[in-house]
Amino acid sequence: MKYILIFSLFLCFFSEAIGQPKIANSITKGDSPSFYHFSDMKGNKERSLSEFKGKFILIDVWASWCTPCQREFPALDSLRDHYKDDNLIVLGVSIDNQWYRWVGAVNNFKLPEPQFQKGTNNQFEKEFGISLIPRMILLDPQGKVVDENMPKASDKKIYTIIDKALKTNI
Repeated sequence: MKYILIFSLFLCFFSEAIGQPKIANSITKGDSPSFYHFSDMKGNKERSLSEFKGKFILIDVWASWCTPCQREFPALDSLRDHYKDDNLIVLGVSIDNQWYRWVGAVNNFKLPEPQFQKGTNNQFEKEFGISLIPRMILLDPQGKVVDENMPKASDKKIYTIIDKALKTNI
């Protein structure tokens, strides 16, 4: 049990160095993901990615307990500010199972809306093959995957990918 805990902590803290492994049957570029139902900060459980169709959606997958995720929050703020006048929404999706932990983290870190929580349904993680976080996913205005494994927000390469997507889909 001790070794499982140590290994889990290792994966969490070193996930950014390891990268996201490719999971068989996970969604890839050009695919249209299912449109899941998420909870929002007001407790509404019927929020969906489809609300943002017509816009690029940069999904930041994170959790309240994930220290690497927390380190990315300032870079995400910069990214949001950089693209505030573009056809791009930055959407936080927490994989926390407990609503109160997620709400506490959103309030503690003063994370801007929109912020969604996936709750106890693991369909979102399964379809995208999410095994490590933080994870960034870019969807185009039609809801198709542009990049299912974007660089983290603090990596300047993310700007190049987003800029190219915005220019080719105008």
